[in-house]
Amino acid sequence: MEMLILLKANIRKKKGTFISIAILMAIVVTICTSIISVRDNYLNGLNRAFKMADCGEILVYIDKEKLTDELRSMVENSPLVKQTKYYDSIVTSKTICNKREDRNSYFITQLRDEIALYNKELTNFCEDIPAIGEGEIYLPLGLKSKLECELGDTITLEVATEFKKDFVIKGFVQEPMTGSSTIGWKQVFIGKSDFQKFLELCNLSQTNVQKEVTIVSIYQAEGSNLSSTKFEKQLNLETKISYMAEGTTGIDESKNYTTILPDMILDIVFAFMIFLFLIILIVVSNSIGTEIDIEYTTLGILKAQGFNNKKIRAIFLIQYMTSLLLGVMIGSIAAIPIQYYIGKACMTITAVLPQQSLSIGKSSLFTSILIGCFCLIILLKTRKVISISPVRAIIGGIEDVYFDSRIYAPIFDKALSFWLAFRQLISAKKRYFGVFFIVAILTFFMTLVNLFSVFLASRDTLNSIGLIIPDIEFRYNKDTNKDLLTEVEKIVEKHTAIRYKNQQRNQYISLNGDSIFSDMYKYPEQILGLIKGRVPLYDNEIIITQVVSESMDLEIGDTVTLSNNDKEVECIITGFYQTPNDLGMGMAFNSDLAGRLGLTKRGFSASFIVQDKEKIPAILDEIEAQYGELLKIDDYTTTQNPLEIQYKSIVDVITVIIYSFSIVFALIVVTMVCNKTFIRERRDIGIYKALGFTVNKLQFHFALRFFILALLGSFIGMSITAAIAKPAMSFILKFVGLSTVVVNFTVTSIFLPILIISGSFFIFAYIASKSIKKVEVKELIVQ
Repeated sequence: MEMLILLKANIRKKKGTFISIAILMAIVVTICTSIISVRDNYLNGLNRAFKMADCGEILVYIDKEKLTDELRSMVENSPLVKQTKYYDSIVTSKTICNKREDRNSYFITQLRDEIALYNKELTNFCEDIPAIGEGEIYLPLGLKSKLECELGDTITLEVATEFKKDFVIKGFVQEPMTGSSTIGWKQVFIGKSDFQKFLELCNLSQTNVQKEVTIVSIYQAEGSNLSSTKFEKQLNLETKISYMAEGTTGIDESKNYTTILPDMILDIVFAFMIFLFLIILIVVSNSIGTEIDIEYTTLGILKAQGFNNKKIRAIFLIQYMTSLLLGVMIGSIAAIPIQYYIGKACMTITAVLPQQSLSIGKSSLFTSILIGCFCLIILLKTRKVISISPVRAIIGGIEDVYFDSRIYAPIFDKALSFWLAFRQLISAKKRYFGVFFIVAILTFFMTLVNLFSVFLASRDTLNSIGLIIPDIEFRYNKDTNKDLLTEVEKIVEKHTAIRYKNQQRNQYISLNGDSIFSDMYKYPEQILGLIKGRVPLYDNEIIITQVVSESMDLEIGDTVTLSNNDKEVECIITGFYQTPNDLGMGMAFNSDLAGRLGLTKRGFSASFIVQDKEKIPAILDEIEAQYGELLKIDDYTTTQNPLEIQYKSIVDVITVIIYSFSIVFALIVVTMVCNKTFIRERRDIGIYKALGFTVNKLQFHFALRFFILALLGSFIGMSITAAIAKPAMSFILKFVGLSTVVVNFTVTSIFLPILIISGSFFIFAYIASKSIKKVEVKELIVQ
């Protein structure tokens, strides 16, 4: 009973600390529980979507003419294959919606029974799917965010660069194999009559551009437990179907691409929350230590009254654990709606309906680990109770704790507030070390996210690591026998010097049986992002990414076999490079090797980075006048490249999260520390008032101390960032296939976090010090 009475009194007396710790714990538990649950929800939703859609282990996209009866028979009779399904489709050359253009291939096909239609609210599926009328289309949900389209909008599908048709978006469907916004290829669904009209137009077309493609869904035989990647490789070595195909998609590959962006964002935020949890540990540790010092006399008297060390330590443990458990309970409840909204946000990327539930098992294990860490800290910090002497407590308590350092900072009359604040910090270093460490952590994360913003804002930096963002780009819009790209190059050179030029195309090519995304260049000596070795100069050389090297156990100097359709070429690996394409799973070679593999120049585009960007309008005017109907022109000096938009959106989300939570934690931490400091320094404040210091002056002095502390801590955090920014950014960008980055520190990236953190600490400390008004000089007379 006596412990319960003391516990109630302690909580009531220190309700500010009690509430603050509960809030901090609630924030960490809410976000971490939500992240754990959201990840499980969209993974479970994705697995459920594959079952609902009855997907085979791999989808193969192959030209209808290349899918011969012999090839069909080989695939169907393979011992690796259980069954195959075939879907006729027509491939687009371009898609336009709401002025957004996408040149990724869309496979126009008829709606299948396995494809589920979302309701208008995107909260569930429609039980009855209405028939698709003429001029109507169903799109995979991933296109909603990618094209920024809504129900009722018009989308234009262009085929073979010759004919196009407008469709009204009637609904969004769940197509898990390629439906994610992060996957370029898409299956879109139209009615039977519209599909037949497209087929008729394809038959009338005079171009050689690929139009009709068969989508082959291949199911692995029962008893075969190969991953979809290994299954595809084995089947390809046996039947060579991937050699003949335009591309393939496996379930494992689809899952990886679908979850890569939400995984990246959630992992970074989760790591940030773990560091915030360390901040809570520091706050609790400091709070307990300060409380024992302040209550030394009281605790000594309790010992004299018969309370042993175990009982007193148990009171501390129960007091703080009650606050922490309250935070856990609030956080767990708050995670229910939070995970729902985060799941909905991720749904725009994954394009599958997630489950809506908390991962109770994993979340409980996680919170148990957090609570265990707190118990350990509390038990360690309350060891100070053992050294408390009842005799010393009765005769006046412990020694003076206000200026307990051997190193005393001098005080000068000029800038008196600063020197008083500085002396207070120097004289009680241990008391403020925790805050110092907290500031360093917050500054580190804020600076790191700023560096990502700077990294993505600099096209020169992106180009240097292989993310090619040209000033202008040209691609064929119609069939022609002329080499227009070479003519365009001459026009550009006539106006200005060229810093970078290349003609390139992308296509999946078989590498030792695996379908690998390939970059082909006319000028291989200008390939960007080379990490090791040299570029492929001859028609039997390639370079690969480190992701390919690690996954396929390949090194520089190894001989590999490239295959496309019925052509095979043995090549030597001459180097490693990096590219974000296909999450870093890529290779590159020159246009001569592309010719040996049977690839025409028709699919190439030309990119330029010019010396004098003011000449670009004149360049474009001349090219438009001569080849406007034959070429598609992109001017990225006036518009953002889609790649820039995608990565910038990720960094913007992370920036908002880290900055907002950093400020919230700064507010709570400063309030807690200020309250404890105010209690310890109440007598000092009375002395200052007796000497003539005004309330505003004392509040300024109080806030200035925390500003200095935050400033020093920010510089330490900045130093940590400078030391590990490059490896940290490289580690994060490995998610998208980039292992080498360039870090550029700017004035904004350095001083903005320092300004925000230091300013927040000053403002919050000034507000928290309003209790100074309550201190009266007559309190000194009483003492």
